[in-house]
Amino acid sequence: DAIACRRDLDERGIGEAHRRWLARLVSTRRIVIMPTANALGYYQNRREEGGIDPNRDFPFDIEPKDSDKCMQTIAGRSINEVFREHMFQLSITFHAGMEAVTYEWGAPTYLKYMSPDDEAQSQIAQGY
Repeated sequence: DAIACRRDLDERGIGEAHRRWLARLVSTRRIVIMPTANALGYYQNRREEGGIDPNRDFPFDIEPKDSDKCMQTIAGRSINEVFREHMFQLSITFHAGMEAVTYEWGAPTYLKYMSPDDEAQSQIAQGY
């Protein structure tokens, strides 16, 4: 019931100005959600899919001789297709298994480097 919902929001301190801001925010952006990207791993209560960690199943920073060792999981291929379909300006992840909402960056060979978008991502994170 819409009236009860508005009353509940008002009681939580979320008034008309906040609702209008949020309505504008979501109506002027494309929000893409992929619930449970690793559905098989979630169902089996394990990180891996067929013995492969989907978090490491991307063609980033791999040697040409190992090119057949990426995009082997359904989760990895699904995430890849979402990114191929959309030109994202910003991406965040809510990663199961830990309490974190994070921005994407990194690979083992880049542990000592800042991301190309570090300044923008840091400012966004400071707003939280």
